[in-house]
Amino acid sequence: MNSLHQVAKVTGVVLIATTCVVAFATVLVVALEYLLLIFLGVLLSVFLTKTSALASRYLPIGYGWNLALITTLLIFIAIGGVALFGNKV
Repeated sequence: MNSLHQVAKVTGVVLIATTCVVAFATVLVVALEYLLLIFLGVLLSVFLTKTSALASRYLPIGYGWNLALITTLLIFIAIGGVALFGNKV
């Protein structure tokens, strides 16, 4: 009877561990889009920061104005790309 009790205890632990792993994987799959959006935001902020710092070496204006200039330039490039190639798709 003692060995049957131990087998039942081990089986319960394995079932609980498997349930936890499956639940974690499910949450990760569902939250993957949000994690990718957060990662994209971090990458964009690093790109804008480094580009603005590079532009501030050559332009005698402040960091905030360089950031606004870079952001405006990127928006105009995106609008131009849509205007040029939007009809082709």
